[in-house]
Amino acid sequence: MKDFIRKTLDKAGITLYRNHLLPVGTDYRKTLRTLHGTAGMRTVLDIGANVGQFCTACNEILDQSKIYAFEPVLTTFATLQKNTAKIKNIECSTLGFGDRPQTVEMYLQDLSTVNSINPASNKRRSENQKSQSMEIVTVDDFCTERNISQIDLLKIDVEGFDLNVLMGAKRMLTERKVTYIFIEVTFDNSDAYHRSYQEISTYLEQFGFKIFGFYNQNVFHGSPYMNYCDALFRLQPIER
Repeated sequence: MKDFIRKTLDKAGITLYRNHLLPVGTDYRKTLRTLHGTAGMRTVLDIGANVGQFCTACNEILDQSKIYAFEPVLTTFATLQKNTAKIKNIECSTLGFGDRPQTVEMYLQDLSTVNSINPASNKRRSENQKSQSMEIVTVDDFCTERNISQIDLLKIDVEGFDLNVLMGAKRMLTERKVTYIFIEVTFDNSDAYHRSYQEISTYLEQFGFKIFGFYNQNVFHGSPYMNYCDALFRLQPIER
């Protein structure tokens, strides 16, 4: 009977897995639930929340966690607030993050998902292009101010400014106060709009992180290779 159901679903283009047997890279939410358990995932930082795609998806399995969602672009932030208004454990903020506190001017793009203060993309492209001033803080300073002693999941998607955000979390990383990092990376050295996997991995290795899996793999139309994806890094236990 099981074989019949499996073959029938396979013909319909559907494959079923038990959660604990799901291939790495298939669904980050189920990976996190399997690795850490929902009860133990208490604090999540979603840096580069856009309209709430990640934080609302995480809330499906981490509904007991405190999720901080950060989106500095005001028009996008308004949508983020609307999308999370009924989710009590998600707190939204317009703060941006980097390697040092500063105030920067961001030139706004037509597509909200590519807004960034990454110098490669943060350029005025027309006389009528709108811009916005925004406050940049560090992860370390935010955690100190809010009395956050542990980040169970740090998600970063800031279109090429990701390594700067990690540099601003140096104290938390050094003190092993971050357990998982979910961050966008590229494998294309000519891609100026994302940070390379090699850069991110090398930086995190010094703090005891190793790659666990790749998710949301993207191949540009017509490209013969994978262009970028989300990488899940996991803090390794100290060897004794």
